[in-house]
Amino acid sequence: MFMKDFITIFDAISISMMVGIIVVYFLSFYWNLKLILVTEWQDYSFIKLYIAIAEFVFTATYVCTLARVLLCIPIDVNFFGAVVIRPSILFLGGALASSARASYKSLVYGGERWILRRPEK
Repeated sequence: MFMKDFITIFDAISISMMVGIIVVYFLSFYWNLKLILVTEWQDYSFIKLYIAIAEFVFTATYVCTLARVLLCIPIDVNFFGAVVIRPSILFLGGALASSARASYKSLVYGGERWILRRPEK
């Protein structure tokens, strides 16, 4: 697929999305793991651990998929996967990475506060 005489638009989209997915999911895994390591175990810490494991699985899956592409082992690349599924996965990874980074930075350096719009009664 990758080493053919030409690369189709779907191949290019597929490869760029895979690289993006690997980067954002790895960063999200890294920041969630850092958050878990610098905090004491709380009632809901298992949620951050569960998310970190899922992000690691996504990272490993797409590293293997990218390796298959680069080694010319065929994978199915179609319109729906390249244009709908991979961007959706990439955006979800970006949201998870942003959330994990914000949680970690807020905990370590402070600065983030949430204030209710309406006072509690």
